[in-house]
Amino acid sequence: MSINADNIIGTYDIHSKQYILTFAGKPTPVPVPTDCSFTISATEVIDIIPPAEPSTDDCSFSIAAVFAGSSTATITGPTTGTTGTNITLTGEDNGFTGTNWTWAGGAINGVSGANEKVQTFTESTTGTVTYDVIIAASSGGPYTDTHQVVWSAPAAPSVGIVGPSTGDINTNITLTGEDYNFTGSTWAWTGGSAQGLTTKTITVNESSTGSVQYGVTVDGTYSASKTIAYSDPNACTNCGETINSISNQTIVEGGNSTTIAVTGTGVATWSLTSLTNSNLGNATIAKNSSTSATITYVSNNSGLTGTNQIRVEASGGTGCCGAVEPFDMVVTAQPSLPVFTCNDAGFNVIDGTTGQNITFGAPTSDGTVQEGTLTAISPNVYQSGLATYTATITIPSGYQNAGGSITTCTDTATGSAATSSYTRNMSLSEGVVDNPTYGITWSDSGQTANLIGNGATRVNTQTLTNSSISATVSRTSPDATADDTVDIVWTRQNSGGAQQETSTTTIQTGYSVTSQGYTFTNVSDGDILYVQISEG
Repeated sequence: MSINADNIIGTYDIHSKQYILTFAGKPTPVPVPTDCSFTISATEVIDIIPPAEPSTDDCSFSIAAVFAGSSTATITGPTTGTTGTNITLTGEDNGFTGTNWTWAGGAINGVSGANEKVQTFTESTTGTVTYDVIIAASSGGPYTDTHQVVWSAPAAPSVGIVGPSTGDINTNITLTGEDYNFTGSTWAWTGGSAQGLTTKTITVNESSTGSVQYGVTVDGTYSASKTIAYSDPNACTNCGETINSISNQTIVEGGNSTTIAVTGTGVATWSLTSLTNSNLGNATIAKNSSTSATITYVSNNSGLTGTNQIRVEASGGTGCCGAVEPFDMVVTAQPSLPVFTCNDAGFNVIDGTTGQNITFGAPTSDGTVQEGTLTAISPNVYQSGLATYTATITIPSGYQNAGGSITTCTDTATGSAATSSYTRNMSLSEGVVDNPTYGITWSDSGQTANLIGNGATRVNTQTLTNSSISATVSRTSPDATADDTVDIVWTRQNSGGAQQETSTTTIQTGYSVTSQGYTFTNVSDGDILYVQISEG
């Protein structure tokens, strides 16, 4: 009997009692009966064993088994192993039935027998071992194969903590103390909320941001550590925005308005909130730039007084933490107006030459006032010797008696006959305008000349009675504290304009300008003594 289908030749071997299929040409085709043909697909040589041996040329049978390929021996199993740990090698009988296995190499060298197809074993030394198998068959053979295994020493026992490296606060995290290459029995944990825990797998939960280092010791011998960085998932980002300190403010009720300059850095949005009593007034803020804004505050018209805390807020953008700076706006009542007196007026007459007119109405005049308007001095010429002079002063606004006149303010000055003389040249320049008053007291007369406000000058000629003359400078109004750096330059020139001596006294911002003095020496007839005050 023969079978031919799709270039596959099938023959029946009466001796082996098998149907053998092979590719066309292997072996030479056998004639195929015309009444017995069917299709069998195959890609390689296979043996087909029917359930019963046909005795006639009959095409009817069913295939019981299919065996792939030609007859070969193959050792299957791993190519690496750990000394002391078993591996399994199998001597596969492919395409034939093995009857005996003989092994060579390593720990299975010399093993042989009909039941030695599978070998499970280990080696005690490291290195590469070559294993061979010889498989005997009921027909054909014997068949052989070779297989190499690289043996290495087992890894040393170690411990590692398995778990994330980052986490959120107030959220559970699972950590496992893994025992590698040994079986642990006890676990001791340290660090954060793991402190004192004793199981292999633990749960930790931290409430503060930052890094926490956890440690575990297994069997009292093997240790490992792991650091987890905790963050707040709801935290904002520090974008670098800042607000500089804002001093507390005062405003009078009655619809008065004031502005406050605010400065900072990196600000995208400026805003503010009235925290305590918004009925005291209305506050608004306008952005000038990322570094400045202007607050406008208008006080109430309801007669309310008190303190309104205002919080200025600056944001660098979406998700930024922002910056906050509070300050107090103190709303005060309308003051009751005072009565203008001579103390407010500050009337002053400097010494002069007998018979000369006493000038007034300008900062360089002989007669001056600190407040109000000086309209008359009586007598109006210098008297010989020490004399009393009376002023008529118009009262300024801000006083109960504003618009009226006060005629009771007096001062004394000395009129001297013309003789050897020198000139006092006094001046005041001011950078920070708060209209200060500086008094200059001269040792040879004991009198004080006042310089009021920016640009004030006093020039007058004095009788020369001593060649050594001292001058003392004090800031008398609105207070003695310098609003900015104060420089006092003391200079003496002779009648020809040549400088004879000079010196400078400096008072830093915030310090009192009180009794700052200098002594001019060798003062001669016709000399000019300069006292030049600059603030700011």
